[in-house]
Amino acid sequence: TTHGSQQARLKLIGEHQIRNAVCVLAVGLSLKLDLQNLVRQLESFEIQFNRGRIFQKQDWLIIDDTYN
Repeated sequence: TTHGSQQARLKLIGEHQIRNAVCVLAVGLSLKLDLQNLVRQLESFEIQFNRGRIFQKQDWLIIDDTYN
């Protein structure tokens, strides 16, 4: 962007979450928020309990998405 570039590592799963993060960045930058701060906030974001939580149990990879 004209604001620079920044790499981010999100704690989320799913390609759709990348699109959501890009939308967050677009809105934040349009409001003249700092790119580095926006990226830090996105990197610290964690999905609510029982939404896409990933863990391993022995040889099994488990995705817990039992929110409702």
